[in-house]
Amino acid sequence: MTFDLLQTPLLVPETSKQPFQEFNRDLTIGANIGFNVVGFASVYANTSIGTVNLVNIPFNASTELSGLQSLGNPAPTITELQVVSGTPAGLTLAITVVIVNPSSISLSAGDIVLDLMYKGVRQGTVTMPKLAIIPGANTVNASSTIDPGASPEGLELLTLYTGGTGATVSIAGTPTSTVVDSLSLAFGALNIESQMPGLQSKLLAGASLIVLDTTLVNGLAETVVTVNNPFVPPMTILSIDSTITYGGAALGTVVSTFSSPPVIPGI
Repeated sequence: MTFDLLQTPLLVPETSKQPFQEFNRDLTIGANIGFNVVGFASVYANTSIGTVNLVNIPFNASTELSGLQSLGNPAPTITELQVVSGTPAGLTLAITVVIVNPSSISLSAGDIVLDLMYKGVRQGTVTMPKLAIIPGANTVNASSTIDPGASPEGLELLTLYTGGTGATVSIAGTPTSTVVDSLSLAFGALNIESQMPGLQSKLLAGASLIVLDTTLVNGLAETVVTVNNPFVPPMTILSIDSTITYGGAALGTVVSTFSSPPVIPGI
C-alpha cells in the first residue's frame, strides 16, 4: 500500500514531546533515520459486485527519511563576508553563506542564533533571521557579532582575515538557538565547520622610504604609507609600528603615534 501525507499536521501529545525532540535531533544530525508508521486505513475497493468500503484496516509500515547530516555535508560555503560596523566592544559582520540540504526535508525554524567558534573558543554569535531551508542549495544572509580582542584566538582570527589567509571556523548550536521548542535539541546538537575567507583587498596598499640628506647622520628617514579601507565603516589609524627590511635584514623601524589620528573613509 502506498500513501502520501500531504500538509498533514502532526499532533504530538505532551508525553511524547521529549522523544519527538530526540527524533528531530537525530533527523537533523543523522544521514538516514528509520521509523514506523502505525495506524488504520479506510479504502474503497471496486469489485465485480460493486464498491466495497473497507474500514479500519490496521497497518504497520517501516520506512526511513534521509537526514540533514548537520547541514555539513557538503560544508557550507561562505561566499561573502563584510565588516559593516565596529565599536570598542566588537565587530559586526554581514555574511552570505550557501548551505546545502542533502535531505528531502524542508525546515523552517524562525530566527536562529548560533555560536561562532575558532580553535574551540567562542568568538561571538551568528544570527540567521527567519531561517528556512529547502532540499538542495540555499543562500542564507546572516549577521555575526564578534569580539576579537577578548581572546588570543580572536586576535589570531582577525589577523588571518585581514591578512587574506582565512581560517577554518565552526558554527555551534545551543539549546536556546531557536525558540521552536521541538527543534531545541536538534539545533543544540549542530556543529558545522566552514572555511572563513580572507580579506581580498589589502589594508596596506603600499609603502615607500625616502632617504634624506641627513639620514646617514641622524638615522632618520621619511616614510609614506598608503592605507586602503575595504570595510563599510570608516577606519581610524591610531599608530603605526613596523619594521623595514631589505634582503631579509632589518634596516630600521617606523613608529608613529598621531596626535590627530587620520580617518580613512569606508566603501
